[in-house]
Amino acid sequence: MPGAGNASGQGTVAYAINSSGVIAGDFSDSAGNAYAFIRAPDGTFTAFGLYGGQTLAYGINDKGAVSGTYLDPNTNNWRGYKRTPTGKFQTFDPSNDNGNGIFDPGINNGSTVV
Repeated sequence: MPGAGNASGQGTVAYAINSSGVIAGDFSDSAGNAYAFIRAPDGTFTAFGLYGGQTLAYGINDKGAVSGTYLDPNTNNWRGYKRTPTGKFQTFDPSNDNGNGIFDPGINNGSTVV
């Protein structure tokens, strides 16, 4: 990912790919901030972060909706999100959240996050 750091603990990680070859993942910059990205089959990248960074992407469906987690700066807890193909976000907490948040959420073609 352009802008990714190259020191220990930095760099780019791809977690998911859909049937069109669109990849979702995240990268850490040289300041230690994490941002999610989408990479199109033509090689173009779209990076995004909620509330200034610490945003991870774990799933992408065939429509281009992305699921992931982000660090809420107000509570210092990890929360979940769904990003629509047009770039709109829906954030959520699991109903039984114990303060640790959620990890590695996937998304199906109906845009349900699991």
